[in-house]
Amino acid sequence: MFISICIPAYQSGEKLERLLDSIRMQTFTDYEIVVSDDSKDEGVRIICEQKYSTLNIKYFHNNPPLGTPSNWNNAVEKTSGEWIKIMHHDDWFRDKDSLQKFVDVVRANKNVSFVFSAFRNIYLDEGREREFFCSPYEIFLLKQGYLNLYKTFMGNPSCTLISKHCKPYSYDKTFKWLIDFDFYTTLFKTGISFAYLNDAVIDVGMHSGQVTAFVFQNASVEVPESIALLDKHGAGILRNVYVYDFFWRMYRNINVISITEFEKYLDKPCEILAVRRMLKFQSAVGIKMLRIGVFSKLFMLISFFINQVSKQK
Repeated sequence: MFISICIPAYQSGEKLERLLDSIRMQTFTDYEIVVSDDSKDEGVRIICEQKYSTLNIKYFHNNPPLGTPSNWNNAVEKTSGEWIKIMHHDDWFRDKDSLQKFVDVVRANKNVSFVFSAFRNIYLDEGREREFFCSPYEIFLLKQGYLNLYKTFMGNPSCTLISKHCKPYSYDKTFKWLIDFDFYTTLFKTGISFAYLNDAVIDVGMHSGQVTAFVFQNASVEVPESIALLDKHGAGILRNVYVYDFFWRMYRNINVISITEFEKYLDKPCEILAVRRMLKFQSAVGIKMLRIGVFSKLFMLISFFINQVSKQK
């Protein structure tokens, strides 16, 4: 089996059918589908066994439910393919050749262990869409150092294809909002080689019912997760300007720019000096000025260089 398509499902219904329809129309057919189902009822099983019985589906029901992201990890653990492709049930393949295009990249780049593609966000509640591509410069930066991935937005795991040789790997249940960045940071710092598919072959369904919609710009989630990410990977990653800018924009966007307000969302005082200096600088500048993009970028760079010449913890 060449590809294992992993679908972590939960009360998926029509969304799952849309995804399975997109899989059924693929011209590349050397795949298995692993469905790990957290649903309380039999809906997903019935869909898989009755409406899509011709597909090569391995179905697993989780009782009790595993939750996100343990459900993702469960699906990955049960794969037998050479390559692993998570597809969230909200997402789907854009056209009949989407999977083949991933395979073409793998076959053209024999040494890669990770492939990621451009993608298209479909805002289902708003009736609009937007495509996301990486520039040649962003790909160049990523080849120079793994922390530059904070500049190179990869999209969610549906936009990736990962070699079985990376197993065992897992998504850290500590995170909900920063789970992708944590996973990519963990994977890329092992030194894996990658390739980029410059084609928006995945449609990512965006809607208000998603977990990410509940945690987006939610300070009670993003503040503790940001510190957890730095604790896990080391505060030294803030010496990369793209990482620093990522955290700068996060705190600005949730409008938490004072250390007093920041620590209301933590169980203990923030001991990361670079973060404390960043927040002190943002607080001095003021949120109105930070909302002006060109000024925010300028002040970020000044703050970054101050931190560069200061002792970090």
